[in-house]
Amino acid sequence: MKYILERRDNLIIFQIKNQKIESEISSRYKAEFLIFCQPGLEAFIIDLSEVNSIDSAGFGALLLAYRQLKDFDIPVVIVGTNEYIKSMMSITQIEPLFEFYNKLSDALEVFDPNLNGGND
Repeated sequence: MKYILERRDNLIIFQIKNQKIESEISSRYKAEFLIFCQPGLEAFIIDLSEVNSIDSAGFGALLLAYRQLKDFDIPVVIVGTNEYIKSMMSITQIEPLFEFYNKLSDALEVFDPNLNGGND
């Protein structure tokens, strides 16, 4: 399991560095998501730009992050999904639960208050 975690004030950026998210690794991601998906966040950003494939257990990890934060109206933002992953999320009808951006920089423009403050 490889990832980079960055915290910017009340923003968590979780960059997954595995090409595949499958059942064995998904349980470890779930444990990490439980730790970091806490009230008080502005957003929880998951960068999938290096992920080529994901199975149902991997989608389960993403859903866990969503369930942890939905009662607090904290968005789970997914960046860098390829067409295959995005279409699988559409087929399984979980796509509407998340916000999507093509690149991490696009999501940061929306959710990083320090970045926004510098553009006024």
